[in-house]
Amino acid sequence: MNLTFNIQHSDVPMNVGGAGAGIAPGAEWILDANILRTRQRVYSMLLIRIALLYSVSIPKFLRSIFEYSILLMAFVSFALLIHMHVMFIRSPLTCLDHVKQTWPKHDW
Repeated sequence: MNLTFNIQHSDVPMNVGGAGAGIAPGAEWILDANILRTRQRVYSMLLIRIALLYSVSIPKFLRSIFEYSILLMAFVSFALLIHMHVMFIRSPLTCLDHVKQTWPKHDW
């Protein structure tokens, strides 16, 4: 299996010779953008390689079991969130009743 990718290099000049050497004033954001773009390319390339390796090396039956179990866990978590929301809405808000009489009252 050959997983090769072509990475195109940008035309932005890199900083050669130390901090700020050879860079026009105000052009530091170009290098920052280039570094962020490079990081994004590396992460997307890793994601693609991991996805291809996952799809090729694991049998379809095991993949479907794994993916459906994650989907089931997501549905259970969502149902738990809805249940907690409904239970908290039904209970009366009495957590600050013990300080209700001593709370400072300002009319502004």
